[in-house]
Order: sequence, then C-alpha cells, then structure tokens
Amino acid sequence: MADEKQPDDELGVLFPDVELTITGPGSGKPVQLTVKAFRFLPGLKAQVLARPLVDALADFVEKDEDVELDTIAQVLSDHAEAWIALISLATDLTTSHS
Repeated sequence: MADEKQPDDELGVLFPDVELTITGPGSGKPVQLTVKAFRFLPGLKAQVLARPLVDALADFVEKDEDVELDTIAQVLSDHAEAWIALISLATDLTTSHS
C-alpha cells in the first residue's frame, strides 16, 4: 500500500522553510529567523544574483575535484554583495551598512 501524504506534508516538501535561532552579530543576543525556500519570483531574482557566484565556484570545481573550504570562503568573499543579497532574500532580512 502506498504511503499517502497529507497536503500539509506535501507543502513542507515543496517549501521547506526552516526556523533558526542565531546569535545577533551586533547584540550577541539570540535572534529568531525563518530561512525560506525561494518561491517562483524570488527564485528568479535569486538566480540572477547567484549567477556570478555560481560561475566562480564552477570554475574551481572544473579545475579541481576537491574544493577546499578556504576556496569557498574566498569565492564568497569575492562575491560578498551577492551572497548577502541572497541571504537577505531567503530570510526577509535587510542589511544596513554603517
């Protein structure tokens, strides 16, 4: 007999939003946030934002099968604005530069 899922379960698979508690970078206090799977329109925006970052990571993967954590950190650093914009889009958080 097939495992029947309820509609709520299916939505959880399609849109696996995750609730997290992180430490606020400025305050050091716990901050609750939701990391969302990208829906259609935000997903299109995310693809545009992520393209240079993904291309840079792909360049390293094509050159070497074992990509080191330092390499990933460097790519994220090189594309910090895109990385921050993607995180902001996924969490509905905005950033302010002071």
